[in-house]
Amino acid sequence: MSLVPARKIGRCFNGAERDRGTIVHLVEEQPVTSCGDWFDKALCGSQPGFRGNGWTKSDKDANCPKCLKKQSKSEVERSVATEAE
Repeated sequence: MSLVPARKIGRCFNGAERDRGTIVHLVEEQPVTSCGDWFDKALCGSQPGFRGNGWTKSDKDANCPKCLKKQSKSEVERSVATEAE
């Protein structure tokens, strides 16, 4: 599973995207076929709202505490499983 930093786009009501998200989540990368196509849940369980337009990749690092905690937990589990083999 390839995770990428992404934030919620917002409504794009007037094109200014002033209501876009400020929290950068970790979301599984998916091929986007059109605008507003990427509505998967983030690692923390967050997802774009009913009126939102999905996720957009972010050039900033993830800052969602829940996503970061789950990512570090999964990395530890993966390393323990690798050591056991």
